[in-house]
Amino acid sequence: MYKDVEIETSYNYLKTVVSKLKEPVCILGGWAVFFAVNESYKKQMARVYIGSRDVDIGFNSVVSLKQAASILEKKLNFKFLSFRYYKNVHAETGKDLSDEEAKAMDSHMYFQIYVDPIMPYVDKEVKAKLGFTPIDEPLLKHVFDNKKHRLPVKEFGRRLLLPVPEVLLATKINSVINRDKEHKRYKDICDI
Repeated sequence: MYKDVEIETSYNYLKTVVSKLKEPVCILGGWAVFFAVNESYKKQMARVYIGSRDVDIGFNSVVSLKQAASILEKKLNFKFLSFRYYKNVHAETGKDLSDEEAKAMDSHMYFQIYVDPIMPYVDKEVKAKLGFTPIDEPLLKHVFDNKKHRLPVKEFGRRLLLPVPEVLLATKINSVINRDKEHKRYKDICDI
């Protein structure tokens, strides 16, 4: 599904991004599933669960998302594209590449790591304050508003929030329905 270098690079960027953000940090998507199931998966399957190639982070305010955007762009040199942040990465070495370096290579020689900011609700006011429309996931509101809908975990020496399994499952079901990329749909099905 994903090459080891893609998962390892994504994990390293997840760790780097999380280390720079103010707590609590809410992890969604494939990495949330990884942290939720990996220990029991290893016991049952004798191997590590599939990681993720993208980093999905939930925000409960425009202010917190803007702070993260500043860190991504200014401290970590991510580029902004449409509603997300990305870096080009060499497919064999895991080395960061500029857009110019990536354009000069065959497409199979690099991949992009994406950091997707996600908010519970996006309206015209949010869009105006941010200058773009982030991904919205209404179920994220429950994670921020009610302790019974989140699991606190300790990773990278930080306190992370994960949606409880039933909320995480619902977000994955919402996601899989609209997937247009086959490999993303397969990953969502694995996570479900």
